[in-house]
Amino acid sequence: MNDSRERLSDLPIRIPDPADAPLPGCTFTQAVRRYFAGYVKFSGRASRSELWKVNPLVGLIFLFGQLAGSGGFENAPPATKAIVVASWVIYVICFLPSLSVGVRRLHDANFSGGLILLTFIPFVGGLILFVLYLMDSNPEGSRFDRTILRYDLAG
Repeated sequence: MNDSRERLSDLPIRIPDPADAPLPGCTFTQAVRRYFAGYVKFSGRASRSELWKVNPLVGLIFLFGQLAGSGGFENAPPATKAIVVASWVIYVICFLPSLSVGVRRLHDANFSGGLILLTFIPFVGGLILFVLYLMDSNPEGSRFDRTILRYDLAG
């Protein structure tokens, strides 16, 4: 073999990053861990269970807080004010993780993560995303996974 050419076994091999793979049928605890571990991770994929076991809960907590304060914040009792403030704090903490898990869910269905911007279109955008989030996983969505370079040193 000519020494000026690299041996095939010395070339890097691209393998998918296991952290970018979806976790179908995950438990609630696993979904919460992956939700916060992927706080600002917009690559990879997320299964339906990863999205649907956390995002609706966050939305319900926020909705409950807003309903508690719907009678007016100025004259509300301190407990009501605390609930409203706590719901806003939870919303702020969960805003980026909710966006990132939404992007990863779109990737799992083989859609561009840019479709998450539909969130900002009143009424219609949320409905479209709801339907897209319900779509089955598509193996072609693996194109959104990061890859790791590995060298095959055997050879």
